[in-house]
Amino acid sequence: MSEDKEKKNTKAKAHALAGWEWFKSAAWLQVLLIVGLVVGVVVAIPSVVSAISNAVANNTSNFYSNRQITYANLQNYLDGKNSDCNGTVGDENGNADSENQGFLVMFYKDDCDNCNSMQKNVENWYNKYNKTYANGNLRYYTIDVGWVPGDKAASASYAGQLNKYQNTYISLAQQFDVQQAVKTVYDKQDVVHKNTAVTDETLDTRLDSQTAAGTMPTPAFLLYTKTKTASTYEFTKPNKVIFGMEGKLSATDAGNVSEQMADIYNFSIYREA
Repeated sequence: MSEDKEKKNTKAKAHALAGWEWFKSAAWLQVLLIVGLVVGVVVAIPSVVSAISNAVANNTSNFYSNRQITYANLQNYLDGKNSDCNGTVGDENGNADSENQGFLVMFYKDDCDNCNSMQKNVENWYNKYNKTYANGNLRYYTIDVGWVPGDKAASASYAGQLNKYQNTYISLAQQFDVQQAVKTVYDKQDVVHKNTAVTDETLDTRLDSQTAAGTMPTPAFLLYTKTKTASTYEFTKPNKVIFGMEGKLSATDAGNVSEQMADIYNFSIYREA
């Protein structure tokens, strides 16, 4: 290294060291920098919060609550007293069935993790499929079977306490009636379309007893179909009965949820690989 260059480096180091010593002794400057940093963080907080809120909003959904019906509504659909439920169903080839029509009713509750996990994916599937394959004629209804509809914390806290059941959509006795009505069809389905956690013993358990108070298994999907010339549906003969997720499908995977929903509406048949 040349002598001139070495002198320049030495002077630069000396200036830097002197500057650092001056900075350490200049308390007012340190305070100014800290205040500036704090102000910068405070100013940035609204943008960060907004970004987080938007991300959360994009992953939330009111799909279930927007399609809420009561047990009485369901019976009116089945009995032909209200024909608004006559919607498009599939023919297993991905097309709308030209001879049959029907609707799907889903039983869910606010404190059901699988119900909540799949809601946004169900909404996305429904909007796309309804527009592309059903010409806007899919019929999807929901019944909240939780202890306190709309209140996840209360539903979880009060579950099993008969005197705190606050659900006016459907009674525990009516939930049991649903279990009994679909039992025969459910038992005849193949293993892929049955849930190992839902057995005959499960469906035969009274839900309104002091010793075993509870709700029906959720999520539960019942597809009702009939010929277009028939005036009523048969309560005890749904076309398909699904509790939870089919086979190895996951409630948190958008593709899996799409597979299941297409299967439930009979647009395709889900088979495990």
